[in-house]
Amino acid sequence: MQWMRGKKDLVPVCLLVLFSMLCAAFLPVLAVKLGAGGAYRPARDSVPEKILVELAPGESVSMTLEEITARGLAVFEQCPVGREESGETLPQEALCALAIVIRSRASYLILHETRTSADLFASDLPLFMAQPSLAVTAAASATEGQVLTYEGDVIYAASHAETGKDTVAAEALGYFDYPYLVSVPGVETPGEETIFYDSVTWGKLTLPLVANEEGNALYPVLEGCRRDSSGAVLSVRLSGKEISGIVFAEAMGLPSGYFDAAESTDGYLFTVRGAGGGVGLSRRGAALLAERGKSCFDILSYYYPLCTVSRPV
Repeated sequence: MQWMRGKKDLVPVCLLVLFSMLCAAFLPVLAVKLGAGGAYRPARDSVPEKILVELAPGESVSMTLEEITARGLAVFEQCPVGREESGETLPQEALCALAIVIRSRASYLILHETRTSADLFASDLPLFMAQPSLAVTAAASATEGQVLTYEGDVIYAASHAETGKDTVAAEALGYFDYPYLVSVPGVETPGEETIFYDSVTWGKLTLPLVANEEGNALYPVLEGCRRDSSGAVLSVRLSGKEISGIVFAEAMGLPSGYFDAAESTDGYLFTVRGAGGGVGLSRRGAALLAERGKSCFDILSYYYPLCTVSRPV
């Protein structure tokens, strides 16, 4: 992983943010570790004062939860929607809301994930390893110790860069262990991006998804998509095989699960809206709500309506 040590390294950080959106926001890591039934035994009863974070194999650092919160928040301050050229910044109330989101996610992983070599890993949460800005420090300090809880337990607070239309409920994606991650209307007008894959590239990217099935064509055909009520792709049918929309988007390098596909004689053209997994808080939406005078608690109540903000026991 590349760790940011100054603003000149903004491009790697933006790429890291985009990777985080596709991994953390889609929740695949938790799904694999918790399994379909979601049963787990909490690894800890409380968050330790010092948390061991593995930045890379053989490279770890000890940090407090508040340091992790500030350094995680700094990544999104530098690149809030995962695109360096956007030039956008997050208002202070949006930063405060995101600080609580980051602290909640880190706390959840520490409390509910059984770890061996470290409490957190680089893949869990991107961190800005230079000194955070005054705005970030102020946001982390103003919300110190505050986390999102559901029925008394800290939550896995998913977030993403930009909502394609409405946010996506975790249950719609097949993750039934996060009933608090519900769908709410998006507040922003999403950007739109077109991505074309020629026949050769398409085959290289899609064939591994269906290669283990007998009778598939050498050139996999996208036969259709299953969507939720807002249009987010939940699954695709590829040469007779049902593929998770998450898996398909990651394999194709699509920035969002909100997409339309058009086949031509030369390949496939995708029109993609939004950025990230679409689950939980939208950073662009949070910025707009803050600009409209909403407080950080108003923002969190909007994106996590079943949750409350509290301090851990």
